[in-house]
Amino acid sequence: DGDTSTNDTVFLMANGRAGGAEITTGPDLERFMEGLYEVCSHLARLI
Repeated sequence: DGDTSTNDTVFLMANGRAGGAEITTGPDLERFMEGLYEVCSHLARLI
């Protein structure tokens, strides 16, 4: 809406229902974290 607000929030949730393997270390974790950072940074600028 273009207004500054103290109530804008973004949540990331996962329940494991998709059945994928948990990523705990290695290059897959690094790629995930980098991608998540980019998405969160973009969303933060939008809100």
